[in-house]
Amino acid sequence: MKIRICRFRGGFKNTFVKKNQSYLSVILVIFAILPHALCAQTGTNTPYSRYGIGEQFNGDLTENAGMGGIGYGYRPVLHMNMLNPASYTSYRITTFSVGTKSTFTNFTEDTSHSWVNNTNIQSVAIGFPVINRHWGAALGLVPMSSVGYHIKDGEYISGAGNVNYNYIGSGGINKLFIGNAFRFAKDQGTVPGHDAKTNRELSIGFNASYLFGTITRERNAEFPDLTVGYNTRILNYIHVNDINLNFGASITFDSLRTDSATYLLRHMKDRVKADSLIKAAPRRMIHSDRSVTIGLVASLPSNISALSDTIAERYFYRTDGSEVIKDTLTNSIGNKGSITFPLIIGGGFTYSTGQKLCVGADFTMGDWSNYKAFGQSDQLSNSMKMAAGLEYTPKGNEMFRGNEVKKITGKLTYRFGAHYEKTYLNLKGTQLDEYGVAFGFAIPLTKAVPGLRLPSYINFAVDLGRRGTLVNQLIREDYIKLHLGFSLNDKWFGHYKYD
Repeated sequence: MKIRICRFRGGFKNTFVKKNQSYLSVILVIFAILPHALCAQTGTNTPYSRYGIGEQFNGDLTENAGMGGIGYGYRPVLHMNMLNPASYTSYRITTFSVGTKSTFTNFTEDTSHSWVNNTNIQSVAIGFPVINRHWGAALGLVPMSSVGYHIKDGEYISGAGNVNYNYIGSGGINKLFIGNAFRFAKDQGTVPGHDAKTNRELSIGFNASYLFGTITRERNAEFPDLTVGYNTRILNYIHVNDINLNFGASITFDSLRTDSATYLLRHMKDRVKADSLIKAAPRRMIHSDRSVTIGLVASLPSNISALSDTIAERYFYRTDGSEVIKDTLTNSIGNKGSITFPLIIGGGFTYSTGQKLCVGADFTMGDWSNYKAFGQSDQLSNSMKMAAGLEYTPKGNEMFRGNEVKKITGKLTYRFGAHYEKTYLNLKGTQLDEYGVAFGFAIPLTKAVPGLRLPSYINFAVDLGRRGTLVNQLIREDYIKLHLGFSLNDKWFGHYKYD
């Protein structure tokens, strides 16, 4: 039977082109609309986003969140992993990922409690192999940080009466990235007298990110008891537009075993002529399901270009409650400066048995004591984070090969994890801790078709955690984060073949 490559004539051409054009059209529309949606959404509601660049998002997807946030040594074939760009070489076909997150937070201050919640887009990304198993690429749009708070305070001043202070923040920084990863490996052969050995695969990757967004911070003082006087307000806008790089590497140790034909050669040579078996079954090594991956990531120190606008003004309220600007005290626009991002390094590992089981742990350190914005430091200290987690799919290897799995419990992917972090927030001499446990699961939406398609999934994850303390009159946050994501796998780009 001859198999030749179709030259895209007639119906094949129309089907192939239309299919890929429809995919690309959807992607282009999403990436055109999403930047406006990210800038418009309120990504967080926490007073702790007042510091630094705000509440940070490290790029973990729903799959990572369900495992406590691990990802440095994670090399999924069926999902994306943006925590280590070296993982892009694991793609077999195109993977499209989109995710959202809803956060419900209970704030405790002294004896008072308050609940807030918000829902936002967490990520949109696409990954694909350029050269299968040797060169992978990814493109995505994700939030990097978010600011959202409204803090009220007050005091009594003799001669002025009550003074109400308001501190308000909004906005954030977004990240449009393109990443590439390259795999370096040498196929291993057999060694006489040995039934198994280890194959090493090194992958190196990077993300080049365009950072953009605006952070708005407002401080005002109002004097409700004064009949003659004006309120004051200071507005500060920081506009970020620059390029940033981060790097990753991973090395995978695959356990190799002798294939079944070589097994016959070794164990049946007394009953069958060896020459016959050698001709029918040449000796070779094949991958087993067991592997260990060690991953490293680094984001080097960098000065991100930014512009700052500062406006100071006086205002008052009419009897009907409308606001009137009295005058402008300061109007400083377009001041050039930079935000100093610190060195962040991390390492982790995973142990995997094919698509059935993956167990791993991560460790991250950040040199946030060197953070500065326009030459001003903040109340930040060096951070440290540890996380551990696992995912388990009872019939994952069978599904990956396209075999029929009848029981739904065998098809589901179960995830569990935990994390602990010494955050970069250092307030009133107290460095804040954060810790939590997570779990999740994934439901397959499609069946694998060998050589054409891998299963697609809908992913769920829940993260239950706590940040902060009541010591020194600080605020404690107890949160529930609900993640929802989709991993859609299909063969988008390729040539059709027919008999």
